[in-house]
Amino acid sequence: MRRRKNISLLASPSVKDTRFILSIDGGGMRGIIPVMVLLRLSEILKNQSYEGNMISLFDMISGTSTGGLIALALSCQDKLSLNDLANVYMTLGDEIFPERPSGIYKIKLIAEDKYPPDGINHVLYTWFKDTLISEALVKTLVVSYDLTTGEEALFKSWEDTEYKFKAREVGRATSAAPTYFPPLHLNGHMYADGAVVANNPAIFALTEAKRLWPECSNFMILSLGTGFSPHIFQPEGASGLVQWIEHIVPMYSTSQRRLISYLLERERGVSYVRIDSALNPPISMDDHTKESMNKMRDFGIKLSEKFDNTLNLFCKYLLNGGKYYAS
Repeated sequence: MRRRKNISLLASPSVKDTRFILSIDGGGMRGIIPVMVLLRLSEILKNQSYEGNMISLFDMISGTSTGGLIALALSCQDKLSLNDLANVYMTLGDEIFPERPSGIYKIKLIAEDKYPPDGINHVLYTWFKDTLISEALVKTLVVSYDLTTGEEALFKSWEDTEYKFKAREVGRATSAAPTYFPPLHLNGHMYADGAVVANNPAIFALTEAKRLWPECSNFMILSLGTGFSPHIFQPEGASGLVQWIEHIVPMYSTSQRRLISYLLERERGVSYVRIDSALNPPISMDDHTKESMNKMRDFGIKLSEKFDNTLNLFCKYLLNGGKYYAS
């Protein structure tokens, strides 16, 4: 069976009302990859004579984990340009993922998280101070997982809850990756990384967008990945607890990625543009060595080049409210 193409921009939308959604995946330090794609998107818009804030062209921006941090950085503060954000990813790995002593620490990892939250807390406070998520420039959706209720936790800038969540609290909640960082304890709840429920938050973003704009019949989603590694293994590796345990997390990650793309590629009234590619060899989310960061930055540049025609076409729709006028 032929797989349906993941680019559905080829036919111009016929509806008058179109809503644009930017969605950014989780992936730790691999967040440098979508940042490089966003830099290219910004460059294309400037080449098409747009001088405003790129984010203001979108009706909603959504993110999970590192994608949630990027979404918040773009919508909740005006100090970091995209170039600044790229530099942050290239240089702050040591603070977020500090090296721990070897020896007995490796044994303690069985009962403790890999990293203390001090570094990520300091970065988030530096970025956002006490800015509320409700102050976001555009509607912003950040995905986390509520360990207390066993349900998804969707932080929405447009819903002014009694808690009045700060951007740095939301950033900490969405990036609390199990085994890497302890969960965030806040208002009687424990929050873990949004990747537990949806590393690609586009499915939640579309659902919320339909609730916000029920009369809209066309949604254009630009979904940015962080490089994936399809998880496959040989039959002899699929038996017994010891053999299975190392496969469970990456297997579910692969299947989750495919499920969300499958649904959105076939959703009526949705133009789903997925910008992602296999990253081989894979790079772990906390790998911040200079060599790995350079590889991921270069991967993001090459990914932008690979999808350059698609990004150019998306920008034409973006600038014309969903209609494409051939020049």
